[in-house]
This record gives sequence, C-alpha cells and structure tokens, in this order.
Amino acid sequence: MINFTTFGEDHLAVLISLALTSALIIMAGKRGTPETKDIIAKGLAVTLIVQEMAMHVEAAITGLWTIQTYLPVHMCSLSIYLTGYALWTRRDMIFQTCYYWSIGAVHALATPNIESFFSPFRVVQFFTSHGLIVMGVLYLTFVYNMKATWHGLHLVLGITIAVTAFAGFVNWLIDANYMFLCEKPVGE
Repeated sequence: MINFTTFGEDHLAVLISLALTSALIIMAGKRGTPETKDIIAKGLAVTLIVQEMAMHVEAAITGLWTIQTYLPVHMCSLSIYLTGYALWTRRDMIFQTCYYWSIGAVHALATPNIESFFSPFRVVQFFTSHGLIVMGVLYLTFVYNMKATWHGLHLVLGITIAVTAFAGFVNWLIDANYMFLCEKPVGE
C-alpha cells in the first residue's frame, strides 16, 4: 500500500491541482466557440471512460480484478459512466443524477479510500476519476448553464434508492461491499 496521509502535502497538492485544472478547463469552455465547448465536453467524456477502463485493465493484469470489487456498482463508478454520457449528450435527467451524485465524489476526494492505494497508478486513477466527475459536472453547470432542480433532487433520490437496493442485492449475491453498505471503507 502507498504511504498516504489525508490532508497531507501530497493530498493537498492533488486537490489544488484538480481545482486549478477544473478552473482552466471551464474558462476555456466559457470563452470558446460552440465547437470548442463540445470538443472539451467530449474530451472530458472520453477521458472519464478511458481512465476507468485503464483501471480495469491494470487490475486484470496484476491479478487483482474480482467480481467482488470491480463491477461498476459503486456510486462513483456509475457516476463515471453517467457523467461521460451527460457530457456527450447533455441530457437533463442524466445531469441531475450526476450533479447530486458528484457530492459523493467530492467526499471521496476529501477522504479517500486509502485501501485502494496499492500502486502509484491506482492513486493517480482514483484522484483522476473522482476529479473528472466533479470537473464534468462543473463544466456542464458553468459552460452549458445546466442547473440542478428540486424536481431533479426528488428524481435522483428515487434513482439512488433503487441503485442502493440493487447494490445491496449484488452484495448479498456475491459477498461484496459495493457502495460500502456492508462495512465502511478504510480511511484515516
């Protein structure tokens, strides 16, 4: 496992880097032509999906991939795919889900699951994936002026309950801990 201290120098440097990168990308989108805005949005979408696939490939190559840990049943894993889809299509219902679920990605960035930090690649991938979820939602909010709504909140609560029930069923079926429903993640 990688030596990592929550809110230590390395952690703060990553968080600051993500914030600055997000600000620069959003500024580029706001100042760009409609074509530039779309290219940036689709670039973020592709990056989200590619980095997630890279995690699966790395886990398979190192022999760590198991059905109990790598199915896209965690909320952030689902958020990666949904945020990519929202960036590509700008569908409101998908954006609403991503917007509210990105709160979990912010929490993950602030208090990462250090149990997953078994390789330098995994540390980079963890912060990249969660950072891109937040960055994607911020991009849609500030560049495309998409807004979260009260109706969206109610919709997302229903979706979240259904997804949580599904994750609980998967956990029971294969003895897993998706969405950390069975035990809390390791952290400081």
